[in-house]
Amino acid sequence: MSAEPRNVLHLRPPPPADPSHPFPIFTLSANISLYRSHNEGFAPWWFGSNGQSRFDLALPAGTCYLAESAPVALRETWGDLQRVPAHIAAGRKLAALRIRTLRRLADLTNNTATDFGITSEIFTTERYDLCQAWAAHLHAAGYEGLRYWARHDLSHTESAIALFDAAGDHTSLPGDYVVESDEVVISLPALLDEMRGRYGIRVLPT
Repeated sequence: MSAEPRNVLHLRPPPPADPSHPFPIFTLSANISLYRSHNEGFAPWWFGSNGQSRFDLALPAGTCYLAESAPVALRETWGDLQRVPAHIAAGRKLAALRIRTLRRLADLTNNTATDFGITSEIFTTERYDLCQAWAAHLHAAGYEGLRYWARHDLSHTESAIALFDAAGDHTSLPGDYVVESDEVVISLPALLDEMRGRYGIRVLPT
C-alpha cells in the first residue's frame, strides 16, 4: 500500500474508545505556576466554549488555555505579530496561576500519540473542528485537559496546557483555582525584554 501524499492533512479523527489502549498521560503537578494572557476586563480563570479556540469544548463544559511559561502564553496571544502597538500591550494582562490538585492530562506531545492518529498538525491546523473533536473525545474518556505544543513557539521546551472544567469564570469560586498575580503586560518590562530577546517581538509607541 502506498503512502498518502505529503500535501494532505494526516491528522485523523478520534478512533473509537478502547479502555485497553489508553492515550498517553501527563500528570500536571499541584501548585506549580502556570501562565495565562487575557484581555483586561476578563477573568484569569476563564473556561471558554464558543468554538473560536483550538480545543474548545461544547457547553456545559469549557477550556482554559495556559502555558508553562509567561513568554509562551504571551506569544500565543500575539500570534504572528512582531511589532505590537503599546495600546495593545496596555490592554493585555498576564496572570500567574496555580491549581491546588494534580490533573491527569492527555499528552499530545508524546510520540506514542501517533498510534491514535495524532500528528503535530493538531498544534497548527486551521481545522479547529477536528481539534475540538479530539478535545471532546479525550474529555469524554476522563482526561482533565491536554498537554500540547504552542503553535508559535518553535523551541518546544515549555508546553501549553488546555484544562477542562465547567464553562465560565472560576476565578472567584471556592476550590482549586488560585491567582498568584494578574498584571498589565505593559507594566512588566522584564517580560517585554524577554519577548524581544526570545522572539524578536517589540512593543512600539502608538
